[in-house]
Amino acid sequence: MRKNRSRQLSIRCQRKKAHESTKAKKGFSAFRVTGVFHRNPKGFGFVSVERPGCHGVPNEDVFIQIGHTQGALTGDRVSVSVYRERDARGPSGEITGILERARPEIVGVLAEDEWGNPIVRPLRRDLPAALYVQGETAAHQGDWVQVRLIEQKDGSSQLPLVAVLSRVGRMGTVSADLKAICEDFDIPCKYTAASERHAESIVPVEVPREDCRQLEVFTCDPMDARDYDDAISLEICGKVATLGVHIADVACYVPHGSALDRSARGRGFTSYLPGRTIGMLPDALSADLCSLRQGVDRLAHSVFLQVEVNSGKVLSSRRVHTIIHSAHRLCYEQVDRVLAGERLPELSGQFCAKLKKLDKLARQMRSWRQARECFLPLEVPEIRVLCGGKPLRVMGLQQGHSGPSSEMIEEFMLAANVAVAEEMKGKSLPGLYRNHAEPTEEALHQFSALAQELGLKKVKHTDRSTLARVLAQLREKTGGELVSIGFLRKMPRAEYSLSCIGHYGLGKPVYCHFTSPIRRYADLLVHQQLLALDMGRKTMQESAIAPIAESCNALEYNIDQACFAASDRLKLRLMQERRKDKALEPLDAWVCRVQSAQVTIYIPEYGLMSSVEPEGLPSGKWLSMEGGSVLKNCRTGQKLRFGTPLKVLPRSIDLVRGVASFAVAAAERSPRRLE
Repeated sequence: MRKNRSRQLSIRCQRKKAHESTKAKKGFSAFRVTGVFHRNPKGFGFVSVERPGCHGVPNEDVFIQIGHTQGALTGDRVSVSVYRERDARGPSGEITGILERARPEIVGVLAEDEWGNPIVRPLRRDLPAALYVQGETAAHQGDWVQVRLIEQKDGSSQLPLVAVLSRVGRMGTVSADLKAICEDFDIPCKYTAASERHAESIVPVEVPREDCRQLEVFTCDPMDARDYDDAISLEICGKVATLGVHIADVACYVPHGSALDRSARGRGFTSYLPGRTIGMLPDALSADLCSLRQGVDRLAHSVFLQVEVNSGKVLSSRRVHTIIHSAHRLCYEQVDRVLAGERLPELSGQFCAKLKKLDKLARQMRSWRQARECFLPLEVPEIRVLCGGKPLRVMGLQQGHSGPSSEMIEEFMLAANVAVAEEMKGKSLPGLYRNHAEPTEEALHQFSALAQELGLKKVKHTDRSTLARVLAQLREKTGGELVSIGFLRKMPRAEYSLSCIGHYGLGKPVYCHFTSPIRRYADLLVHQQLLALDMGRKTMQESAIAPIAESCNALEYNIDQACFAASDRLKLRLMQERRKDKALEPLDAWVCRVQSAQVTIYIPEYGLMSSVEPEGLPSGKWLSMEGGSVLKNCRTGQKLRFGTPLKVLPRSIDLVRGVASFAVAAAERSPRRLE
């Protein structure tokens, strides 16, 4: 401990001297700004300034070098002194104070450093690799723990200390790892037994309804679905089809302002983690009373669409509260088999014929939409982690369903969402729209360059029809999903907003979410507004809805990050188990990016992005070329660039941070140098 303390004092002294030297060199600060800090794992970072361009505030991120971060972590709101002189990285400065911590409490694994001092290794990758523990703890090394950041008033350390608050569980089990992720990302617990009993006793709000129990209604969902919030019906009269999209009438069970409504708003969404589903609503509603289960009467909020059979054009729509009786509970795999021509004994020939008519109608609607809205095919393969057993363990991986049945249901849901959005806009009813902003010019240029790397012609990225065509071509091209993934990462996230600016990806000027009120609060709010309108009651005002939009966006992002964290760790856990069992063969991978001494790869079998460090490359001297985007082996002539196929094996797997490093299969393990 004494050696460690003297070492820390020496480092602080060196940093102080460097700090004073930098002050003198830069002439210290020209002015002060505030913003959000983003820390690089190496210790430096950037501050995204607030109100850029106002009163001399730089319109760029401010670079903060190592030693000048004052213990700030990613997401913290900080004050910054910006130096008078710019450098090659643009404006630079130093953090002078932490105004607000993004995460005062974090989760990590208790461990020791090389001197035997207790440390915590944070779960999140955007946090430092280790934080020192202050005080005693009853937890043991290898435990997941929740810790609190301790501010140091003298500002002498570049990282905060932490105090252990509680033990979460023992690292190494799927259940404990999922619990740690839920704690760190503040994912709520399941509803209590008392909440479930209350939900069971709810009497729905009465509203005039059409009796549609004579319609042949069916649901179609993933095989493991438990909540059924949408169902379909079809009637054809001559050249016009009446397509019924029936949605669970959740608003009648969860009125605006109720205790359950406030709870659902705080959760925002149902969280689907591998092996763990945490509902936005109690199970008594989501899996029973509101769920459009087979063989029972259910309250629905239906949109009836008049569609021209030959063209797929939606002629008109009508929205109404209904009562329905679902005759069939289908899964995507069943419907795909029917559409492929297989006869299923559990389904009548007449109903199978109706499914084929629905599929044909969906294809017509999609063609009509593509010709006029030029939507972008941005879907990328999803690799799901399958968990099961007691204790919970990883059973395997499964590619997400993307067959004709899921495309059919998606087409019908899109049409219903558009119809409701147009009604809201036409009646000036305040609500939440689903917007997707256009990508930047830089993102489109990068997409064009990557597409050319795979041999496609130069893309006129300002031409939407060309962009859609190239994205469609990439789906059929080996390695093409790399470009789609890269393009998606460069695009803005779709968000909820009070105002309507359109959805770039779908090519729709007006769009909202209406079809999943069981698992998304934004949909439930739209249902509540429409219910109030239909009953002649006062609707929510814009001033009340605006903060809900911000909350939904923040909650959606947080849940997405939690799902990525859980999925990546469990995929790596499966890979590690196969590695130990010697059942792991070299994996197919594609080079995504070459950057200096590191190669980023994508492993399609696992749906993972990872890296190959210099030590994992084949032996020989590697030369950086073409502005750092290509590596060439001077001995063999091998080149690594975007799209290069590789065979790789894991060198190291870190289940705490959820990262792994790979080596090119059969590569020699001698050190090598990159220039």
